[in-house]
Amino acid sequence: MADSRIILSIRSLNISFDGQVLFKDVSLDVHEDNFIVITTGVMDGATTLVKSILGLVEGVTGQILFEGNDILQAEDRLERRRSRQKIGLVYEAAGLISVMNVYQNIALPLAYHTDLTETDIEHKIVTVAADLEITDLLYLEPNELNDTQTRIVNLARALVIEPRLLLIDELEGGMSAEVMAKMVKVIQHYQQQLHFGIIMTSLEKKAAFATSHYTIRNNQLEVDYVRQK
Repeated sequence: MADSRIILSIRSLNISFDGQVLFKDVSLDVHEDNFIVITTGVMDGATTLVKSILGLVEGVTGQILFEGNDILQAEDRLERRRSRQKIGLVYEAAGLISVMNVYQNIALPLAYHTDLTETDIEHKIVTVAADLEITDLLYLEPNELNDTQTRIVNLARALVIEPRLLLIDELEGGMSAEVMAKMVKVIQHYQQQLHFGIIMTSLEKKAAFATSHYTIRNNQLEVDYVRQK
């Protein structure tokens, strides 16, 4: 079987702030259907690494190619925005707009970046909410959600755009093992249908569902294992 298409290619990535090095010489390829898990610890820069892939971080050098477009070097704002529209980001905490209810938060990227009708948007939101078992949360305000519910709503907003790349920052925080297992199952279902790549940071030292697993050591990503095809 031929290798799947590369969605994201990172080469010689360096991240530093005020002379402090967070990452040095990071290289990584993410293929369609890859589920990459990066073990993270306290203050090791994993969240910064995830956000840098979206071009949201200063002090980054190297190359981040998303579907052939260099996110770091893109001078055209429209080109950079188009790339970001295809990347779903699941925040570790917060990430929701306080003046919008859950439904409106999930709908926001579809309403802003697509020409879908309200009916089509509603169908997508109702479907993903049912899959994630958050239908009863759709008309609550963000301040009415607990931490686990907030993470799941962030996941819904990332999945509903049908991303080419899904970035997930410590989804399991505060979740029971049972709930986390359900979330992973839904993510895998969407990935099988849409064929996107995934990078997830996690406190777990090993995730059975990962196609490859990395750990942050000495400001670099070190591979722990890669599942054999």
